[in-house]
Amino acid sequence: MQIQYFSDTDTPYIVFNQNPPVETKDMDENTLLDSDENGSLVSLTLEHASARTNIATFSYQQITAPALVHGSHLHPANHSAAKVTA
Repeated sequence: MQIQYFSDTDTPYIVFNQNPPVETKDMDENTLLDSDENGSLVSLTLEHASARTNIATFSYQQITAPALVHGSHLHPANHSAAKVTA
């Protein structure tokens, strides 16, 4: 996964995989979704993001998979997480 931000147009471009897109859907005048031949999401373009989102506080959080303890999952509060703020 890759996220590119074009500051001149205030546009984040999020690439979920490297499959070639075969279709682009206009969700609205500023949101584009690209999909591959299987209909899977390839990328997302969000134009004029600052007017539509709180992109200035974008963050990324990775949650580890829950560990099994005697056949049951641990409570989600016990998962470790790493947070990256852009």
